[in-house]
This record gives sequence, C-alpha cells and structure tokens, in this order.
Amino acid sequence: NGPRACALDLRIEIAIGAALPVLELGLGAYRSFHGVIVYPDAFLAPREELDEAGVMHIGHEEVAGESWEAGPILLSWADVEASRAIEHGYHVVIHECAHKLDLGDGEMNGVPDLSGCGISTAEWQAVMTDAWEEMHDEEEAYGEAPIDDYALHSPAEFFAVLSEHFFTIPEHLEAILPAAFALLRRFYRLEAVAEAL
Repeated sequence: NGPRACALDLRIEIAIGAALPVLELGLGAYRSFHGVIVYPDAFLAPREELDEAGVMHIGHEEVAGESWEAGPILLSWADVEASRAIEHGYHVVIHECAHKLDLGDGEMNGVPDLSGCGISTAEWQAVMTDAWEEMHDEEEAYGEAPIDDYALHSPAEFFAVLSEHFFTIPEHLEAILPAAFALLRRFYRLEAVAEAL
C-alpha cells in the first residue's frame, strides 16, 4: 500500500469514471481530451469576469475539477475519492468528462455533438430547456432543486450535472426529469444496454 499502489488506484478510479460516458459513444467522442492533471485537493483556477459596467475582474476560484478547451482535465484527488459515495449523484470525473463531450461540437454550451444519436439540436434544446426551467421553478418555490444546484449556473453545468446523476443515481433522475433522462439515455446510446439487462 505504498505510493505506487496509491497512484495505481488513482489511475484506475479516474479511468473508470472517464470510461462510463463513452461506453457506447467510443473514445473518439473525447477528441478534445488531452490528458489529466491531478491535485491532492481542491485547487485555484484562474477566473476573468466582465461586469455590467465593463470592468474586467481577474481572480481565482477554488474548484474540484475543470475541463480546459483543447487541453487537459484537472481533478482534485480528494473529490475523486468523494465521488465514491455515488448515492449523492456527485462524480467529479463524469462531470468533467461530460464537459469534454459538450466541447465535441466546438462549444461548451450544454449541447454536445449529437451526430449519430438521432437527436436534433432543436429536440435537445427543447427538452433541456424544459428541464432547466422546471429545476429553476423548484429552486424558486422550495429554496432548492432536487438536483445539485450547481447545475443551474449555466446550460453547460446543467448537462454535466445531469450526466453525473444519469450514471450514479439514474432512478432519481428518471423520477424528477423523465424526459431529460430519456434524452440522455438516447445520447449516451444506452437504450439497447438497458433493454438487454
């Protein structure tokens, strides 16, 4: 159980999480995936934000993971380990890999490359917009949504968080957002797998 065994465990844990989203899509779906950098714990990522007055704010934000366009995935090992408690729907590796899939069409905007899955962009946007609005309504009405509220930061985060839930707590996702669940099942091409089980 020395450092080499720990490093092997880390690589296996990350590889399993990264493999789940592309089981049926194939590794070609990760064409914007260029390596993994692992930090021991949460780390600081650079941030730039333009406010309403046109002033650029430059700083850092503590994060558990990040996907860089045309670059690596960065992960906190502490959060990779925390992902083992999948009953909460949290899985940092799946989340960051979903961002890589989102970049498949050239933009991180919550719409991945849909070629070959039989889903049109219009259908994707209609289903995801309805799900997004439903979760916002739940948060407004009850003070929280039945999914990780980080999903409500942007359409890109919504897709990544729904992907985490899809692979870790699918029954919960299907119960609260059945249309989005069905769409993700088609996107990840797992309909045939589910029917075979």
